[in-house]
Amino acid sequence: MIASPPAPRQIVTTVTTAAAGLRVASHSDVLVTTTAIVSRPLVEAAQMLGTGNLRIIAEVLLPSSTASIIAGLRVSAGLGWQSLIGAELIVASTGIGFMMVQAQLNISTATVMSGMVAIGLVGLAIDVALRALEAQVRRRGLA
Repeated sequence: MIASPPAPRQIVTTVTTAAAGLRVASHSDVLVTTTAIVSRPLVEAAQMLGTGNLRIIAEVLLPSSTASIIAGLRVSAGLGWQSLIGAELIVASTGIGFMMVQAQLNISTATVMSGMVAIGLVGLAIDVALRALEAQVRRRGLA
């Protein structure tokens, strides 16, 4: 028996919820990742030249930590995606996790497997997109 893949509406609902969840759950990972990135001598050199605080942030701190921020976002996106799917498996009434639970109750192994593949593909797409963004930032010399 061949299972039908997850409905596009379920995937869109899951991704939309993931975007909201990632905004809330992932900021701490990004901040922890980027706390010790900027070299202290760079900041001190800018201060010695009379640069103001806002200009130090814009021209020293942000460019120095951009690649690390994006790397932190990659980690956060993975953790947020895992948390979202876990929450859907437990309490949601829509989304891929809910579809998988319903398929499990109906003993539809193929549907559960297609849900697992869909989850993996969306997670891979998120990671590939953030890797490409990180590579582009590094290429442009913003890191």
